[in-house]
This record gives sequence, C-alpha cells and structure tokens, in this order.
Amino acid sequence: MVKNNYKLAFTKRLQEACLDSGIAGRGLGKRITEALAKQGIKVSAPAVWKWLNGESVPDSTNILALSQWLDVRAEWLEYGRGAKKNDGISVNEIMPVNDWDNSTPIERDEVEIPFYSTIELAAGFGSCTTDNQKGGIIEILSFYI
Repeated sequence: MVKNNYKLAFTKRLQEACLDSGIAGRGLGKRITEALAKQGIKVSAPAVWKWLNGESVPDSTNILALSQWLDVRAEWLEYGRGAKKNDGISVNEIMPVNDWDNSTPIERDEVEIPFYSTIELAAGFGSCTTDNQKGGIIEILSFYI
C-alpha cells in the first residue's frame, strides 16, 4: 500500500510539473520520451506510460533528466520534499571566489577584521584560553574555587 501511494504521489507530481511547464495533455508520453532522448536517455513508451499512470517510478537518472527538462528540483519530483522550483541560481551564475592572502588589497565594500591568535574567556569563577599561534589549537580551561 505504501509503495502504491509512493507511485501515485510521484505520478501526481510529474503531471503537476508537466502542467506548470505547459506540456501536459494528449501525447505527453511521447513528449517525455523525446525530451529524454534529446538528453541521451533512451526510455520506452511503456515505461513512460507506467510513470504517468502510477505503476512505476523512474530511476534516479531519469528523475534527474525529467527534473531538468521540467525545471523542478529532483528531490521534489521524486519524494515531494522541499520547494518545487529551483532557487533561481544556476551554477554558472555563482560568482567565482578569488584567492585571498595578506597582500590582497581590501576593496571598498570590504572590512578588515583582525585575527586574534589568543582568545580568553572569563565566566564567573573560571576561564578558558585558546592558543592558536603554533598552527594547532591548545585549549586551557581552569576553574577557581
């Protein structure tokens, strides 16, 4: 029963994603087969029919291909978890991170924050010291009574 519910829930999400993408309706199975073929994935028409009728769930490769084609998250399509759509940031849009060291000039929109190699904490009758001067971290914790 749980497995059938899982299959039916997947089918509902697949149909919802197709509808949102404007590709639902007659011939949907053929459009799915053709879209996956364009991604280099060969899927039979009976397999796609089973996906659309709650009889089976595609494997992870097909889920990923379907999610990319439908512009939905693979986790949402397969399990219904999280947001349906991607967050809108593709990997290509993320700004590159430049290497930085002490000789790198500080830009106008940046602020230098000093690095403290020794930190002491005093709380009540105890104290804690962390020393990071020799490349390792040494923690000293002492309590006074």
